[in-house]
Amino acid sequence: MSDSIKKINDVDLEKVSGGVSELGSGSAAKKITPKWVEVTATTLNIREYPNGPIIGSYSKGDKILVDRMSKDGLWYGFENYLPTGGKSVGYVSAQYVRDCADPTNGAVG
Repeated sequence: MSDSIKKINDVDLEKVSGGVSELGSGSAAKKITPKWVEVTATTLNIREYPNGPIIGSYSKGDKILVDRMSKDGLWYGFENYLPTGGKSVGYVSAQYVRDCADPTNGAVG
């Protein structure tokens, strides 16, 4: 199989399997094993996509269950539950969070 066909097949497989999701900014996020992170900044903005519009914020000490990471490794993504109902994907800068214990059972993610 030629390298160009393999590359196309790998990209198509990622789209079908849900391994990569396209974001509004044109960057991609890859699913990761879900883990808990704790906010280390005084205030941390939630963004619609990496470097995108601000859609909310967290405070220092808040815990977030993340399940995706930007391709460059600088942003974590997660399910963001909207005050009006429903949910969307939100992103926070990985620079302002650290791994922490699962607040529901104490296991470290």
